[in-house]
Amino acid sequence: MRLPPQRFVLPTHYYTLVDALIEALGDLGSASAADELFKLRGTDYEATATRALSKIAPERLATELVATAKDTKTDSYFHERALVSLRNLSLTNRVRDLAPLLDDVSPIIYSRPMPGPEWRVCDRAVISIATMLGWKQPVLLRCLRPEQRNRAHRRKPLRPTEPRMEELGMGGPT
Repeated sequence: MRLPPQRFVLPTHYYTLVDALIEALGDLGSASAADELFKLRGTDYEATATRALSKIAPERLATELVATAKDTKTDSYFHERALVSLRNLSLTNRVRDLAPLLDDVSPIIYSRPMPGPEWRVCDRAVISIATMLGWKQPVLLRCLRPEQRNRAHRRKPLRPTEPRMEELGMGGPT
């Protein structure tokens, strides 16, 4: 089922020995297991494999997530999942690579309609970048009226990403 990301991660399956083994590979830093863990992305074990890969091969994982987020042929839902993974893993060295996504107004399509204005890739990019930079906890864009959100996205920043965040009431660097 295609749902927006939640504030906290709940497993979509029961925690099993496989999850424990995947986490152990990450904790041990088993570089030889990286290729096998990349194969688990896109399965029920994606979240566990992504966390383990962030310990084993963070650069390779970041490169793959950024490529997925920026790929124009990829479904917008997968853009969102890549942005959320980058945010959760705090891969701040890739924030500059995400700046072009601030102009992507493609709607994110979920299994069922969500209340409020529909999420767009640029909305998820704004929240991901603000969180990755360690700024104040961002205000959910659903609380803004669509015309406020559109106006904030249209303004030209003086510096990459910072003024847009401040315009949305998300604060600046702390």
